[in-house]
Amino acid sequence: MDTQNGNGAEPLAFLHLSDIHFKASEHGRVYDLDGDLRREIIRDAQSVIARMGKPHAILITGDIAYNGKPEQYLKGAEWVGELVEAIGCDLSEVWCVPGNHDVDWEVVSKRRILRDARHNLRSCEIGCVDAEIEEYLSDPDVFYAPLAAYTEFALQFGCQITVGRPLWEAELPLNDGSLLRVFGLNSVLISDANDGGGNLVMGRYQALIRQEDGVHNMILCHHPLSYLRDGDNVATILNPRAPIQLYGHEHAERMESERGYLRVSAGAIHPKRGASWDPRYNWIQILIEEGDESVGLRVEVFSRAWNENTQRFEAVCSTGVDGPLCSRVFAVDSAAIPRSCKDAAQSESAGETPQSDAGDEATTLVSQGGRTLNPARVLAQRYFSLDYVQHMEIADQLDLHENTDLGLCGTDLRLKHLERIRQRRQIKRLWDIVEKLHDDGRYPENPYTDTETKGVRRES
Repeated sequence: MDTQNGNGAEPLAFLHLSDIHFKASEHGRVYDLDGDLRREIIRDAQSVIARMGKPHAILITGDIAYNGKPEQYLKGAEWVGELVEAIGCDLSEVWCVPGNHDVDWEVVSKRRILRDARHNLRSCEIGCVDAEIEEYLSDPDVFYAPLAAYTEFALQFGCQITVGRPLWEAELPLNDGSLLRVFGLNSVLISDANDGGGNLVMGRYQALIRQEDGVHNMILCHHPLSYLRDGDNVATILNPRAPIQLYGHEHAERMESERGYLRVSAGAIHPKRGASWDPRYNWIQILIEEGDESVGLRVEVFSRAWNENTQRFEAVCSTGVDGPLCSRVFAVDSAAIPRSCKDAAQSESAGETPQSDAGDEATTLVSQGGRTLNPARVLAQRYFSLDYVQHMEIADQLDLHENTDLGLCGTDLRLKHLERIRQRRQIKRLWDIVEKLHDDGRYPENPYTDTETKGVRRES
């Protein structure tokens, strides 16, 4: 399989998983039929890496858990850690979004305001959906309390979603010097036992991902837009802005390329067992192909499916040509970014590091130890993986305690402390303390400059 374009530049590579549906077995691992399948995914991923190299990120488009319970995420985190170690990635390179199985529906059923909000958003006029969502945001629990266990899981990857941060983003450099910007969207705002049949909502605010010259957008979302009441409104905004769209939920793999954008549904790692049981996952490669007046995206999808006869994952070859790594190739327009804009982006990246506020989740990329890192994601992953005693040690050293924190605990307290650290411009000090507590030598150099929140250092 070719891993380079005509200019010898390597494409970005992603491992795309969805619908894992972790359960916490009451009777031990020996009775977990899906445990064997997850081991085979790791084995297969290692064999693919031997041919095409390790991925730049692992993408999970929802349904990590079976019904949003904390113990299911403990099991999920353990397996994700095994996968990351086996394929040579970093935990900061795991990016996820929630699915309907990540919502604890019991939380919804026990609180009237949560039930009423979901009923109202399903019965109001389509044109009123955005206003209704905004009104309910005055109580963060309406949308986010049922996702508490998911949020705790996602924190370790920098993929948490909150009222103040309703979607996350990350960036990676493409082969021509432009950027691929990835956004994680939330399609389960009103998920409960009554969802289905196109009665979910997402809100147009999530579709308003920013557009920049020299930047190509890709989104991760659990539900395809056809599952949303406001799906047409969202699609009108989102399709021109996000030429690559990755989804989950539909346990059958699907790829659609039309009007300048590509939609890929991964299939499910753990679909319901039955006559149509068909576990799948994807590898995806993305690179820029240049024309005389424009640039376009070349997206190559390598589908992997479980073969019950051979008892292993194998390539899915729709072309009729068998091989160890069959693929489908799509050309995506990406709004025909002018060459002059792309060149400007390249010249900027070759000069001084762009300035950024450390309060932003998507921080300037840096190179450290031969790897491209997002400092904000690395720091979030390392910070939230520390235990309670270590978090209190950080709070003491940085003098983070305030009377207004009374009543806060766990995730809420850690998020409040991190917000305070950013406001006080203590990010550089936090990095040093976190690395000292981990004491594993993984990130020996602090990427933040002496001005702390005004940018990060880029190695030559």
